[in-house]
Amino acid sequence: MIKLKLFLLAAKSRVAPLRGATIARMELLAVVIGVRLTNSVVEALGWRNVTTYYWSNSTTVLAWILREENWSVFVMNRVQEVVQSYIMETYTW
Repeated sequence: MIKLKLFLLAAKSRVAPLRGATIARMELLAVVIGVRLTNSVVEALGWRNVTTYYWSNSTTVLAWILREENWSVFVMNRVQEVVQSYIMETYTW
């Protein structure tokens, strides 16, 4: 039997604006925050070849990440940051 230990290494949050942001955009920002936080932790600990999985229940965000289309500037900039960080097979719904 394999023994597995999991630890929370870091956490991050952001307060949602009162108006002006859709739920899909806020979920995209959550993915970006997760990618940035993962990059920070991996770099700080000096890990190499770490397998990382990202989970999202937003099919809209996953469609933005997995498809190359002409999204708005806001969406495109954040999608590019996510896509450049890790391979697409690590995004799961």
